[in-house]
Amino acid sequence: MSEKLSAATIRNVMQDLNTSGFSTVRMYRRASIPTQLGLRMFVTMEVSTVTLADRQAIDVTLGAPEQDGRHRC
Repeated sequence: MSEKLSAATIRNVMQDLNTSGFSTVRMYRRASIPTQLGLRMFVTMEVSTVTLADRQAIDVTLGAPEQDGRHRC
């Protein structure tokens, strides 16, 4: 699924992430980088929140799972 977002929407989301403490801005590079809180949230996200349809789409995109049950990255 492809969402069409305006530049203003993306700026607002990035500002919300910064305000919430999930990222910080490096002014000299104009880039947001994740904070420890942001990285922790990303790493601890539960895999169970991925729907079966999404999991199948990921499998198709990455190719068939390995024989031992692990997926390629």
